[in-house]
Amino acid sequence: MEYARGNVLDLFAHKYTRSMITDPAITIPLTLNGKDLDTVYALIRSMGLFNYPQLWRDPSIQSRTASRTRFDIHVDSLTRHVTLDVSLGEASSDTARQLRELKKLIIDILETYPNYKTLPEPEGAWFD
Repeated sequence: MEYARGNVLDLFAHKYTRSMITDPAITIPLTLNGKDLDTVYALIRSMGLFNYPQLWRDPSIQSRTASRTRFDIHVDSLTRHVTLDVSLGEASSDTARQLRELKKLIIDILETYPNYKTLPEPEGAWFD
C-alpha cells in the first residue's frame, strides 16, 4: 500500500518506508503477523477489492482535493493493482467509506508495531 505521497508498506519485501517530506525517506523492516494479515485479507475479500477497476475515483471529487492510495494485492495466483482517489471531505458512497476503512485498518495495525513507533514524524507538509 502506498499513501500520503511516499509512505509505503511492502509486505512482500517486509519493509515500511516513511516519507520525511523535506528529508530523505526512512525505511525499516516490518512484517505483519498472521492474525493482522488475516484481518486485512478478510476486509479486502468482503469489499470485493479484486473486482474494482484499476483506478477508482470517488464520484464526489470536484477538484484535486483527493487522497490517493495505491494497493498492490497478491493472493494465491491473483494480482491486483488498484489506485484509489478518495475525496478528503465526507465520504460520498459506501465504496468510499469501505476504502477509507481499509486504509485506516492498515494504518491502525502499523501503529501497533514497535519498530513503526520508533520512526520520527516528518517535518513540513505537502501542499497541493
